Amino acid sequence: MPPGFQAEGRDVKRSLGEWVRVGVRPQDGRWRAGYDAPAAVIAPDGAGGDTFVAYGNFAAIRRYNPSDYYALAVGLIGDQVTA
Repeated sequence: MPPGFQAEGRDVKRSLGEWVRVGVRPQDGRWRAGYDAPAAVIAPDGAGGDTFVAYGNFAAIRRYNPSDYYALAVGLIGDQVTA
């Protein structure tokens, strides 16, 4: 994340391209969606913790279990399975 950036939470969605313009970058150097994909930037542990870009599948997972931690865990496991 760019210096001083604060994640706005799962309810603030912008296109991935808008997040890129303010300096959000993927840790591994590649995005998993196109720049037009709606996304939210979340930091479940606050400003000092890890920050994640969440796409529509994050909301779908949260319909099953509303915990951000649960949705992140399922999403991260899914990323490893498809890698």
